[in-house]
Amino acid sequence: MSISWYYLGTKCYYSLFRPIMVNIKLTINYLNKEIFYNFGG
Repeated sequence: MSISWYYLGTKCYYSLFRPIMVNIKLTINYLNKEIFYNFGG
């Protein structure tokens, strides 16, 4: 029982949570570049 719950949890994490975190990271990197080019460059 606990193994299947763990499996479902990791599956949900990798299918939902991880892509969201990656998107947030990419968005932050993009915004940092935009801010740098517009104001700091």
